[in-house]
Amino acid sequence: MFFLNMLSISSIVRLMKFILVGGAGILINFGLLFAFTEFFGWYYMLSAVAAGLLNTTYNFFANHFWSFSDRNDINVVSGYAKFTTVMIIYFIAYQMMLYVFTEFIFKGWSLYFVKDYMISAIVATVLSTIPKYLLCLVWVWKKEEGAI
Repeated sequence: MFFLNMLSISSIVRLMKFILVGGAGILINFGLLFAFTEFFGWYYMLSAVAAGLLNTTYNFFANHFWSFSDRNDINVVSGYAKFTTVMIIYFIAYQMMLYVFTEFIFKGWSLYFVKDYMISAIVATVLSTIPKYLLCLVWVWKKEEGAI
């Protein structure tokens, strides 16, 4: 039944909002990743952590007040704590993929200003979006029993 509900118009609209928020978040995250690495000379793994931490707060509030605005019964503090937990899980998986892709799969690849670590970041982000959305849907912004 859960997956059938995922096919409703409102669920598809919610997913599109989540993806749009995430898309803006990707721009923020990648911009910071690039700036910290290229302009400040930080190691790309440290840059990824810093960019991700700064991006987490934006993502939570944008999703809370837009993507999941119909679930206004969610406590902001506990929701933020749950979202941060989801993001920690996401970051661990993301960092592992980023490292493996950069060091073993895309090492030395470059296309203009898009370097190997940026290509890896794109692939890792794409692979982790749906699992992150599902965790947010069923745990962070869980619909109360009997709610529509």
